[in-house]
Amino acid sequence: MRRRTGLKCCTLVCLTFSAGCSELSPNPDQGEPAVTETVSISAEEERRIEKFCGHCHAMPKPESFAKEDWEFEVTQGFRFYEAAREEFAWDPPELMTTIAYFERDAKEALPAPQVYPLESVASSLFQRVDAPDTLQATAISHLNVSDISQTVWACDMRTGALLKSPVDGDWIEARRPVQLANPCRVLPLQWDQDEDLELLVSDLG
Repeated sequence: MRRRTGLKCCTLVCLTFSAGCSELSPNPDQGEPAVTETVSISAEEERRIEKFCGHCHAMPKPESFAKEDWEFEVTQGFRFYEAAREEFAWDPPELMTTIAYFERDAKEALPAPQVYPLESVASSLFQRVDAPDTLQATAISHLNVSDISQTVWACDMRTGALLKSPVDGDWIEARRPVQLANPCRVLPLQWDQDEDLELLVSDLG
């Protein structure tokens, strides 16, 4: 008997104000103050900052950005929070204290990445193929090999698509009962222990 593999889709919406997002820029009309190096940070304030900045994603590391960039990144994160604060009962720390926290251990400048000649990393496992002009680039954020369905699942954050493929087959787009903006992670499971396959999807934005 062939197993029934109906598809249901559960969506987790996660607001992110990660330091890595850079679509928005500080509003000059807000008059955001410059950071001074005289701000002292207590242990309790540090715990409050780490809890607040680690709600939706891993706690950003101070060395992720140069010291001069942290004011912009933290201010941007606070704006993301303010835009949706009615949905979250969080206790945000002071903006200036948070900026000082990251600046304290940040480097003055980030080191330039090391460049390797193409020949030194070339391998017989890879072959260069020129993509057609009509091909839209994907932005795959997560791959999951499901033992339940013997299928590889992928999230495309550029198009919002959920892609699936048999382990030895071609990729096709899975049916989407809901519209996804930026799916970043997919987890196949059997939520209610029936024969149907469910997908738990994290959707950023």
